[in-house]
Amino acid sequence: NDQLTYTLTNGSACEEYIVYIQAISDDKNIPSPMSRGVKFLWPGIKPGLFRRLDDGQTGIVVVAWEQPRLEDETDKLIGFKLFSENMSTHVVRSHGEYNAETYRAVIYNLSNAKYLLWLESQSELYSVRARPITITSGRFRSRSSFAPAKCFLKKTKT
Repeated sequence: NDQLTYTLTNGSACEEYIVYIQAISDDKNIPSPMSRGVKFLWPGIKPGLFRRLDDGQTGIVVVAWEQPRLEDETDKLIGFKLFSENMSTHVVRSHGEYNAETYRAVIYNLSNAKYLLWLESQSELYSVRARPITITSGRFRSRSSFAPAKCFLKKTKT
């Protein structure tokens, strides 16, 4: 029985894949060369850069983010959610939901502590968390927090 199609079901969002095909025969004397590769990106959301804008001297935290890239052309961006986690108490707070045209937020009333801040990008098909940034008492712990976010923590919306 000939198989002319194959469906890939396990991939990582925003990762590039190359698929090759090779015919297999019961007769080992009939070799088949490998096909040319077909390259594609697995559907999902690739978050843009998430960073802090303020200088840490005012007691408020201002963050901004770039527009994420949707790898599935049938998907539509819905909005964003902003969160913080106090690294001492592990208390997680939501700092609001933002529409798809918003790329900046202000966080008030964070007590003096070390925090992880992160942004979730929401689309019709996916919810993806950007790499968190770390702040201490309203100040950055290190400049490495400016590194671009990777696409990870993909979860399909139900």
